[in-house]
Amino acid sequence: MRKIPGAGRSGICKAAAPVTRSGMRFPVLLLLTSASIALGAPNDMQSAVQAYQAGDLSGARLILEQILVKEPRNAAARNYLQTITEKEAKSAATKRRLDAVVIPKIDFRDVSAREAFEFTLQAIERGSGAKPNLVWIVPAENPPRVTLALDNVPGATALTYIADLAGLKIAFEEHAVRVSAPAP
Repeated sequence: MRKIPGAGRSGICKAAAPVTRSGMRFPVLLLLTSASIALGAPNDMQSAVQAYQAGDLSGARLILEQILVKEPRNAAARNYLQTITEKEAKSAATKRRLDAVVIPKIDFRDVSAREAFEFTLQAIERGSGAKPNLVWIVPAENPPRVTLALDNVPGATALTYIADLAGLKIAFEEHAVRVSAPAP
């Protein structure tokens, strides 16, 4: 083996025995780089990025951690993992802030999920003086409806119950509560 400039990060190139074809000899070179050696590393990274962009932070985290086991110096994986950790911390802080407000009574009878979310966020605002934004990413046709009765429930817990009953996905972000339809 010999080092070849520009042959990838490893710079290693293996030369195979010449191949005879129509009486002519052609040297065959197999270039091996660390990216091609790491089984599926490019596809793993692509899957991690897709999971991250779809809002599946725990799925992206799992894939990125597997990549870092194979390639501890993978800067892109480390950067995404750091971003996910920061987002998760902000999400947890928002959830704690919303749960600090206890809503005395919720009584929904066959109301749209959006109305239930808006009512609950207004109750949180009355209790804390701050109302998080509602980011609603749910198709307008056939809006989900909920029936729910709760007493003395923390704000984020109430929002999570509403999302679960409506079959929606909820994410607590730094300045907003994002509600979306589950992936098909």
